[in-house]
Amino acid sequence: MTKVDALADTSLLVSVYSLDKLSPVACAAFRAHETGAFAITTFHRLEFFNALRLRVFRGEISEQQLEQSIEDWESDVADDILRDTPVELEHVYHRARLLSINHTRTVGMRSLDLLQVAAALELHVKYFYSLDDRQRKVAAAEKLKVRP
Repeated sequence: MTKVDALADTSLLVSVYSLDKLSPVACAAFRAHETGAFAITTFHRLEFFNALRLRVFRGEISEQQLEQSIEDWESDVADDILRDTPVELEHVYHRARLLSINHTRTVGMRSLDLLQVAAALELHVKYFYSLDDRQRKVAAAEKLKVRP
């Protein structure tokens, strides 16, 4: 079993598993990561699958595309590309509050984005994957290696 050394923001994962304008960049970055598995948390599972269902609601993807995205995700879990990784939620929320105090006034972070960075820090991963400029700034300030 490979080590877990990265966490990807949910929006990047949505672009990997369902086609949109950011998919080429997201997929290239995702495929380029070769040193370990990506941590996924219960928060990822909620936000990712909800984002896909929201894309169906908006008419951006079909039910068939939703099912294919879910199948691809679960295949990557089975292949240990994505790994369910437990994290203590109270610790994540505490870390997110600290990130808010330290960064939101200057960077403009949303709560859900803070939770993603906080989870990466609590899991002690080395790499943080995101296409969101604000998340990338905060992750880098917290000494995570930001990709792409």
